[in-house]
Amino acid sequence: MTEQNAYIGEMSASIQMADKSSIGEAGTVSQESGQEKPKPGKKRVVRPVDKVHAPSLEQVNIILQRCACDEEYMVVLLGWNLGLRSMEISLLKVFDFDFRRGLVLIRREACKGGYSHGPVPLLSSSFADEAARYIERKGLQENDYVLNYGASRKPYTTRHIRRLAKNAGLRAGFPGFHTHMLRHSVARWLLEHNYNLNFVKRFLRHTNVRMTADLYGDFDVDDMLRIVSVGAKPVLVQPSNYSNL
Repeated sequence: MTEQNAYIGEMSASIQMADKSSIGEAGTVSQESGQEKPKPGKKRVVRPVDKVHAPSLEQVNIILQRCACDEEYMVVLLGWNLGLRSMEISLLKVFDFDFRRGLVLIRREACKGGYSHGPVPLLSSSFADEAARYIERKGLQENDYVLNYGASRKPYTTRHIRRLAKNAGLRAGFPGFHTHMLRHSVARWLLEHNYNLNFVKRFLRHTNVRMTADLYGDFDVDDMLRIVSVGAKPVLVQPSNYSNL
């Protein structure tokens, strides 16, 4: 696990961590959508994702450190670095990775409802290297599922994926942890580190930017101070005759 620990250390050292403060009144959030489940005949209400459902990167790193096998480790890495849903992790194939261009293609058949497919950029070279090493270590071929089992290399089901994530979370002291929390976590991290809202919308493959803003765009004072601390600082030029004004 030396390479894994090196990756975790690099991720942790690059950012000053702090647990997220509450970003709004918590709604009833489903595991897979992160949204309030609509009642029949009523318009769906989208509530902000609270910190319980969007663990900090520090917490994600703790979970990574407690992973007991390659499969648990890859579920957490794929879920956070690519913002994938359980089904998308389950159906991800080796040929979906384009390491040369730094992209992963999420195919239509792997998406919930078949409407949120498209390319996703690799957020870091460290993750790309880790994924490539995993593929080589497992002897996977181009048409293989990244997470598979048995002689026929069948894909792990979404139940398998969720169980792997849950077990890693339990071992790390997060009993309510599930895979969709990784998607929420990376979305909040991107916005807190000054990625454009439209970029986050494309990264998560939301149907519209309003959904992204409603779920993740509500920042409290502590969030705003944290964003300012890591963001670019404006420089205003004084007029040459400033002392005479």
